[in-house]
Amino acid sequence: MARPDYTARRREALLVYRTADGMLEIGKGRIRIAPGTVPYFRRVVADLGRILDMPGGAEAFEHGDALGRAVTIMQPKDPTLPANGWTLPDDVAAASGAGCASRIVYDPDNWPRHGDPASPASQDVLLKLLVQANICAAGTYIPPAVPEFPVIQGQLRLSCRPAKAGSTLSFAYVIENPGPGEVFVMDAMTCIDPTTQAACARERIAMLIGDNGDATLGNFVPPEPIDRQIAVPVIPLARRLPVGGVLERRLEFPAPYVETSPWLPDLPLEQHTASDIGAVVLAVGYWPAGAAGLVATEAAYAPGFYAITAPCGGALVSLRFPTTGLQFSRRAEASPT
Repeated sequence: MARPDYTARRREALLVYRTADGMLEIGKGRIRIAPGTVPYFRRVVADLGRILDMPGGAEAFEHGDALGRAVTIMQPKDPTLPANGWTLPDDVAAASGAGCASRIVYDPDNWPRHGDPASPASQDVLLKLLVQANICAAGTYIPPAVPEFPVIQGQLRLSCRPAKAGSTLSFAYVIENPGPGEVFVMDAMTCIDPTTQAACARERIAMLIGDNGDATLGNFVPPEPIDRQIAVPVIPLARRLPVGGVLERRLEFPAPYVETSPWLPDLPLEQHTASDIGAVVLAVGYWPAGAAGLVATEAAYAPGFYAITAPCGGALVSLRFPTTGLQFSRRAEASPT
């Protein structure tokens, strides 16, 4: 049976075709769903149908059809923590020039996060990813600049007793706030309970190896990767620290010491390269309460925590500990799906 010349329009059913290689093709076949389980197919097709009734949904389909670049939707092979979705252009350079096809990586089961009023629905996430794919198809993708962390030592005082127990690095640290104003100190991230799909607080250590050979690790939000567009922001959860307040914490980093980021899936050890480390830098993110654009909302799903929304990644307080004979591992350059 020949495929009709058809594009789904608002409030019309989607035409779905199963191909010989196990893919599902939508409408004219520009949008494809990679081989997967029947439940995953159903959930993605249901989201695509809902998008047609959303503001800007039909326009996103029509604009993409006019651009003509293929979009392949797939389930994450290695999920991120916190769960997220992303658009991967097939060619980052072409996405900023001639245009290119893209892969959309997301799982509808990850949204909404129950108990989190700020959480988007899965169809909202997919629509954003389709719009991002159209940007790559049009060649108008602008990769985010790689910011440098603003290390500010004046507002907070950080002290730490690093130790090593077996193969686990341990950092017992104390943060003091001498003033002049209260701050919010990062202590966790908003994640999803895998059993209930409810929002919850979870420690998520980030570790990055810099060009200078230092390994920075701790509770902070690292820069977004430049090879992809992320569906939803990472939500840091912070403790309120008034003037004169003290926060005592213990951070443990077990072996293997591999780069890890909330924006990216954790990869197997064989997809890393060993690197000698000159120093380990303990870093903790924080936001002055009076910072421009800062919104700190008490998280009902995590008592004692404040969900942070800010126009930038905030400030860092840090301590550097020189070391010899210690190796950490850099993640592979290839973009994981």
